[in-house]
Amino acid sequence: MENMVEEKKAEKLGVIDLGANTMRLVIWEVTDEGVVNLLDELRETVRMAEDIDILGIVSETKIGEILSVLKRFQVLMNAMEVTETIAVASDTLRRADNSDEVVSRIKDEVGIDVRILLGIEEAYLDYEGIVNSMKVRNSLVVDIGGASTELLWIKNGEMKESTSIPVGTLNLTRKYGLNDVVSPKNHIDLEDYLAEVISKVPWIGTNFFNDIIAVGGSARTIAKVDMKKKRYPLSILHNYTLYDSDVTSLYVTCMAKNQKQRQMIEGLSKDRSDIILGALAIMASILKSTGIQNVRISGKGIREGVLYDYVRTKHLLYSEMLDRSIQNIMKKHDVDQSHAEAVYYLTEKIFAGLKPLHKLGKEYDDILKTSCMLHDVGMSIRYYDHEKHSFYIIINSEINGMSHKDVLLSAFAAGYHRNFSYEISNINFGQILNRLDINSVEKLGVCISIAECLDRSLSGLVYDLSVEIDEDTVRIIPYSEFDLTLEIFEAMRVAERFKGIFKKDLCIVHRNSPCSQE
Repeated sequence: MENMVEEKKAEKLGVIDLGANTMRLVIWEVTDEGVVNLLDELRETVRMAEDIDILGIVSETKIGEILSVLKRFQVLMNAMEVTETIAVASDTLRRADNSDEVVSRIKDEVGIDVRILLGIEEAYLDYEGIVNSMKVRNSLVVDIGGASTELLWIKNGEMKESTSIPVGTLNLTRKYGLNDVVSPKNHIDLEDYLAEVISKVPWIGTNFFNDIIAVGGSARTIAKVDMKKKRYPLSILHNYTLYDSDVTSLYVTCMAKNQKQRQMIEGLSKDRSDIILGALAIMASILKSTGIQNVRISGKGIREGVLYDYVRTKHLLYSEMLDRSIQNIMKKHDVDQSHAEAVYYLTEKIFAGLKPLHKLGKEYDDILKTSCMLHDVGMSIRYYDHEKHSFYIIINSEINGMSHKDVLLSAFAAGYHRNFSYEISNINFGQILNRLDINSVEKLGVCISIAECLDRSLSGLVYDLSVEIDEDTVRIIPYSEFDLTLEIFEAMRVAERFKGIFKKDLCIVHRNSPCSQE
């Protein structure tokens, strides 16, 4: 049709990160509204820092390897119709005497412009990746690379300090022979050296930190091993928490093994079995020096920092991280936005009105929002049993700004909204939830169920409601200019379950009508 307006295609952004140890390509789709969807990624282990550390340059052989990897990246970007490419290299490349030659040859032979980051720029992009994807009160960020480790202090969302120390997985492995059996002398010398390097960072020893946020491939590998060891029920790395004793235990275990034995450790990939000791030594030394006990893993770092900076600069907008995550999921699964917002609004009203009974505080605000907005996301799979599909989608989606526990509670609440016989059990999630958590989410699930029924026709007929509580009864009064016979009839189906949870009869009345019965 001539008058049909052609739908504008979303941008596709390719971000290439030439790290000291690994090269990565990540491709995102970015809409005009700033909604982001991860499309694909590639990674190759190149270990550029090995040449620089030994020779002072990137050798011709290594340059050829880098070019070959980038050409493969380019093939995928062309196939995915990437509209813009941003390529950055770690500060490690800057230390190579032939860094200009490397960048020039990449431009000439592959057609990609590479920007070599300063240490402070790497720190800033790590900061962007973290503060836009997880809540940070007062954390020491540790980004362990192949040739250096970036240290950042983030307090109340602001970067207070940043320092780069010249220790990484590759240079420590080479210097102290950590790739296989480690001699007692090398072990002692390694720990003495790390303690000395860390002691020279003045702001670390004079400040208190709530936790460490660990960034990078080595940090993710440590988390994977810990998750396998504990049989952790979720597969989410971002915001995974482990403890100083976990790091120390793995450090001791790996130190006692040769490379072949380390390769047998569940969760430890073969391409990191020779360098993992360096990462563990750095982390263990920082934990010992600071007395920090908790370590959180960030799955977001430099590449995501590039993305977030691009979206904010290009689209001049950026919503709060949880809202952004919810919108990304809703867009991807084509969720009815108006219905989700109506359910959220009404659930908030019901939940607030029932506070004297459930006694749950503001810590449930994000859980309420997430479960309401995503309660129907499972419809993208199929209508029947969509509450179960909603549960699965929520726990397997990227939801930033929430702990694993809160994500799981949101999924349970969303799963409970429709099927009252839906079994809520913490048997499989006993490491994360307890019975009190399940009781709380049952209360929230009932509120969502009533709210959804009050928007049963998907027309936003109820514009407000009030809740009255007396000795035996909870009376919910929806306000509408339309007939609510269907909505009230459906909502009263929850009455039996409501009484089992709140120990009071449920009565739903439209204005001054007599109390409705099922």
